[in-house]
Amino acid sequence: MKKLNINDYLNQVDQNFSGMTGRNDWDDLSGSRNANRDLYFSGANGTVTGEFPAESTPSPYRVTIVNSTGGTLTAVMFGRNRYAGSTNYGSAAGLVLTTGIGDVTYYELLQQSASQPFETSLIRINSSNTSQVTEILNVTARDANGKSCTDPVAPLDYFSAVQYQNGIVDVPYRVTIDGNAYITTDILANTTVKYTFFPASKVNTTRALPGYNGNPLKDYAAPAVPILSTSRPASYPANRSLGM
Repeated sequence: MKKLNINDYLNQVDQNFSGMTGRNDWDDLSGSRNANRDLYFSGANGTVTGEFPAESTPSPYRVTIVNSTGGTLTAVMFGRNRYAGSTNYGSAAGLVLTTGIGDVTYYELLQQSASQPFETSLIRINSSNTSQVTEILNVTARDANGKSCTDPVAPLDYFSAVQYQNGIVDVPYRVTIDGNAYITTDILANTTVKYTFFPASKVNTTRALPGYNGNPLKDYAAPAVPILSTSRPASYPANRSLGM
């Protein structure tokens, strides 16, 4: 599973390494994830000291993008530090970005992504326009010192050979979404597309305050989504002869 982390990447750039290996280098090199859990773990939730509480089911973040124009337009998702003050938050003027969740606005999601950064475990792309779900996702991480890196993610690479739903694809891609990270992609004419970001972990510094469990890092279980369909398409014969 690939992962893009700006701090890890920039550290490796300084050492003349690319960092785009797809390894979970942040965990491997620093061990900070496990170290943090050991350091901040509190038995206040009733668990036995030394045991970790069960990971929660992830509640995903969603971005719905509507292009009602007759041309292809470029959308930007996240990147609060760069795009919060830009027109339409960096996306082309003809695009409308929402969360599709009640009264939760895209602006609210944009702001929270910077103050409560999260790391994805899976990105689901869904559109009735089957060409849209194959559009490249350009994942960019920046630093205020001017350094940046971009990883083009091709959803087509993640299609299963036995997948029967052409309008949906699950991309198991790990990226840290914070104020400096953003995703750009082309939205085709007269198209609506939904992006669902399942968190693997999220940082909320208020959890370190008294009355909480003391660990600002919350880990989530793998998303309970079916990767492959078990249904048989109508066009597939009920019985196939294997004879030559």
